[in-house]
Amino acid sequence: MRPTNHMLICGTFELLRDGLLGFFDREMPQVLGDPDWFTEACRRFSVANPRPRRDEFEKADPSFLLNVLLSKEHVDLRSLLGKRALTPVHALARSRNDFAHFRPFSDRDAYAVMLQTSELLALVGADVEERKLKILEREIVQRLYSSNEAAA
Repeated sequence: MRPTNHMLICGTFELLRDGLLGFFDREMPQVLGDPDWFTEACRRFSVANPRPRRDEFEKADPSFLLNVLLSKEHVDLRSLLGKRALTPVHALARSRNDFAHFRPFSDRDAYAVMLQTSELLALVGADVEERKLKILEREIVQRLYSSNEAAA
């Protein structure tokens, strides 16, 4: 049975989370000056965004990790990645929100999410996750080509 786009995007966001956690574990202690980067990031993010309560944050949530990258309080972290990283981070934050609200994703949408994730994983140096993502990308590419051949 072929995996659905929902399943493929879920796998993509899991790989994104794993890659970003590795990057955060490497870089955040130096950026924040605190080995417990998660607690400090939550504190800074809570001050800047009073709406979500601190106990609602999860280290394993790719949405939180993307929002930390977008947060103005973490400019040092963004400068490590460069301005080029902002495009996939913004796009992935929107896609993650759409995914959380059960918006349907076409094959093209799923492929776009995978390409953005691949770009961000390359920027954060998550080679293992990037290689795993290539396997998911092949599934979508096969679908895109098979649907194009059927339409012709």
